[in-house]
Amino acid sequence: MADWRLAVEGQNYQLYVEFKGSKKRLFNVKPYLKRGIFKELQNPKYFSKVRIIWGGVEWPHQQDLSAETLYYSGIPVKNSKRQASSN
Repeated sequence: MADWRLAVEGQNYQLYVEFKGSKKRLFNVKPYLKRGIFKELQNPKYFSKVRIIWGGVEWPHQQDLSAETLYYSGIPVKNSKRQASSN
C-alpha cells in the first residue's frame, strides 16, 4: 500500500485517501480526537499538517495512523471531485 495519495479536510477532521488501483476512502478522524495523544488534532491548523510516511500518515508530534487503518476503516468513495495530492 505504499502508492497512495492524501487530501485533508481540516474542518471536518476527515482524510480523503486514494490508494493504488483507484480505490478511494474517506476516513473520519473525529472518533480519535478525545483520545490521549490525538487530542492535539482538534486544532484544525495542526490537523492540516498531516503528511504521508511509509506505512501511513503522521502529524509533527508523532500521532499516526496506518495505511491499513485508513483503508479498512475508511468509507469507500465511488466518485468524487476531490483531488488528492502526493505528500
